[in-house]
Amino acid sequence: MRKYLRALSAAAALSLIMIMAVSASHIVVRRGGVQIDTLYQATISRDSIPVTTVVPVRRGDVVVSDTVSGDSLKHHLTHAERRALRAKEFAAKVDSLVESLTFSFRPTTMQAMPEGELRMVYADYYYVLVSPMALEVHLPLERGLSQMISVLNFDNDGVAGLKPEKYGTRWMLSFVAEYYDEAYEFGFIVSTLTGEVLLTLQSPNYSMRYVGEILNN
Repeated sequence: MRKYLRALSAAAALSLIMIMAVSASHIVVRRGGVQIDTLYQATISRDSIPVTTVVPVRRGDVVVSDTVSGDSLKHHLTHAERRALRAKEFAAKVDSLVESLTFSFRPTTMQAMPEGELRMVYADYYYVLVSPMALEVHLPLERGLSQMISVLNFDNDGVAGLKPEKYGTRWMLSFVAEYYDEAYEFGFIVSTLTGEVLLTLQSPNYSMRYVGEILNN
């Protein structure tokens, strides 16, 4: 009986030594949007009793980013300051469009000068595309006393030597384009306060005035 108990105790001790299962899992920590491989977690099972040990392996550089958005800054401004900031941003957008020398003019009203009827322009396919590489004109016209509406439609190779000039809150830009040996004079006045654009079109047969806006091509 004693021999049997001693054999049983020896078997239990041997199983205690040999029954050890080790498993490791990779721990990933994200700090400031950067993934850092920091630790390995090792779990040792001894007699079915899990024992967890955290072993430091390597620590990456911690990148801390403190970004303050423009919208959050605006919350700290007064109403007057916010209005002034919006006006400044709008004027900068208009400045950028004019200085790029590449934009589309879309009319909302038309009028034969000097005293023609003021007409609304509802069709969004009327436009003038201005750029150093191409000039596209597709504008409604009013003919003579009959006030008959026609369309001026032509393309040119572009407008060279454009030099817009700014006077206070207004940009002025003008050029001449030829179509079938007829010269058309275009004059733009662009407001950085309202975004309103005035276009005058002069030719031997037409004298038109358009009001609209300029947009990105």
